[in-house]
This record gives sequence, structure tokens and C-alpha cells, in this order.
Amino acid sequence: MNKTERAVKSAESRLENAKYQLFASGGNADTLEKKLRQIAIAEVTLEALQEKQERDSPKPLTLDELRERNGKPVWCEYINMQGERRNGVWCICRVIYGNIQPMNGYAVGHTNTSTLCYSKTWLAYDFEPKEGAE
Repeated sequence: MNKTERAVKSAESRLENAKYQLFASGGNADTLEKKLRQIAIAEVTLEALQEKQERDSPKPLTLDELRERNGKPVWCEYINMQGERRNGVWCICRVIYGNIQPMNGYAVGHTNTSTLCYSKTWLAYDFEPKEGAE
């Protein structure tokens, strides 16, 4: 477990504890306001850590997620015959006649970057994966 994963687990625990304390302790308006602030801080912290975790080790987009990104930039990695990921580039994905195509200047129109070949010859991410991340 890396530092970000440990921080996410810790933030989740703090959030659950803050929620428990809110309902378990009761108290006056000042106490309740303080506990609600603690919950809000814990939620924002957890959200930021989860976003960092996703950027550090992104998962490949599903085809549905990729369709939603029509016209938006995604990081594309091409998979060679040995199954190794190569030649990662930022590209714009376009849905053309129902087919998703990464447009980056040299892969336009190639059948190996079509929807049917997704996850076999290419993958797309919201963020560039760090070296060694899967």
C-alpha cells in the first residue's frame, strides 16, 4: 500500500469517526456546528486524495466512458504484438458513425485503433499513467 492509499484509508476512517461522533454525542449548537465542520473537512480531504490516487494510477476508460469524452483529450497508449504498451500520446477521441477513433495525427483511420480493437491494440486514460503503473 503506497502513501496515497494509506492517506485515503485514514481519511475514510476520520470521516466515519466524525459522522459517528455527530450522532453519538448530541450536544449544543456550537458542538454540532464544530462536528459538521469536521465532517465537511474530512469529505473534502477524502475527495482530494481520491482524485490524486486516480491521477497517480489511472484505470483504462471503459468504452462508455470513452464515448462520453467525444471531442475531449484522453491519453492513448498503443499495445504492440507482445502486449506491451507503447507510444503513449494525448489525443482527441471522436465518435464517427458509432466508432471511437483517437485523433492524434498518425493513427487516424487505422483499423487497429477502432472501437473493435479497444483494449487489444490501444487503451485510453483520463491521465497519463506513471511509469510502472497498471
